[in-house]
Amino acid sequence: MRKTQIAFIIVILLCAFGAIDFYLNGLDKNFTLDFGNKTEKAEAATPIPIPIRSVYKVNDVVEGFTVLRQMVTAQIFDKIDVSSLSKIEVVKTVLQKAQEPITIYEVHGPKNQGSFTYLGVKLQFIAQINATTETLNEVGTYGDNSFYFNDLNNASTAFLLFQSGDDLYGFQYSKKNPQTLESIKKIIQTLTLKP
Repeated sequence: MRKTQIAFIIVILLCAFGAIDFYLNGLDKNFTLDFGNKTEKAEAATPIPIPIRSVYKVNDVVEGFTVLRQMVTAQIFDKIDVSSLSKIEVVKTVLQKAQEPITIYEVHGPKNQGSFTYLGVKLQFIAQINATTETLNEVGTYGDNSFYFNDLNNASTAFLLFQSGDDLYGFQYSKKNPQTLESIKKIIQTLTLKP
């Protein structure tokens, strides 16, 4: 009799877990409810888009480049994870002109903490780079602080990160077209002048 009770409890728990799993995993799908001869289609709730804090919006044109897409991420240059830094938000924006893409990473940190945000991000780079094939080249040429990230395995791509006030901007672009750097310098000039 004791084994029967235990088996019954196990069956009840399995049914309960199955029902919970069906409920939770079925929320984002359309499914049909059948109430006799009347059939109604249940629609999943429409997700509410999260506003992205960015200088740019999709379809903006910046120095001849069109903003194609944006997303919130936890990495800079799709390589350096900055999720351990609190109170920052990273937005990845992809721009394109002809077949030439530019990716801009906006790092938004706490107000009046731009230099600390820059230092924190730079320390993440130092901790995560491969010392054999990757280096940082502090240039200070752009904005308040700046460095190039050099990757020997990706030598045809330039990676530049600079600070302007409270925010950081990372540019990833092809080195093949010298005109691209000229466009980026104009974008940087605009970003350093923004309020």
